[in-house]
Amino acid sequence: ASAGLQNSWIVTPNVATHARTHFGCDSLLGAPLENEGETTAASSSVSHWESKYLQSELMCSTIFSAVMYVSEFTLALMEDSGHYRIDDNYGDTFTYGQNEGCSFIQADCVDKQTSASNFDQYWCVSQSDDGCSYDYTTVAYCDITNYGANYIPSEFQYYGSSAIGGASTHDYCAFRTSQTIADYESICM
Repeated sequence: ASAGLQNSWIVTPNVATHARTHFGCDSLLGAPLENEGETTAASSSVSHWESKYLQSELMCSTIFSAVMYVSEFTLALMEDSGHYRIDDNYGDTFTYGQNEGCSFIQADCVDKQTSASNFDQYWCVSQSDDGCSYDYTTVAYCDITNYGANYIPSEFQYYGSSAIGGASTHDYCAFRTSQTIADYESICM
């Protein structure tokens, strides 16, 4: 089971329908909320979309992408609040995790036995695992960090170590994050 099951979820009708369609998983409850941080007024926990599954959506708590999107997830939530009427034509095209199926949410990002990424387009496994961002808009490097011994909780130890992992907002799954170079078009487009 994935650490994602520890998330709180938005399960309102439009959000749930969009999440199921977007990820290609009819059994999803809805869209997951951030589980990192304490549940205080200053925390991102349960007040933002889960960055691990909706990276680069504007309502995530962190910015790791060159481009941010106001996706149909946020528009669906606004409509479900009862305060807005939404024209879905204005939602940004958002492809993170799109049509990846239930295992994108329910399985680990990296196989703990082999240390191989379960979704190469999204999750990387070492500092030498550079390439392009998930949407191929920028050159990117693998944002994997050595936090020091016994830092990462055991359920998030994907890389065979209690010290190595990605950002805590991604449940320590390492991902490629944008870097600026002059000629990215010849590499990623």
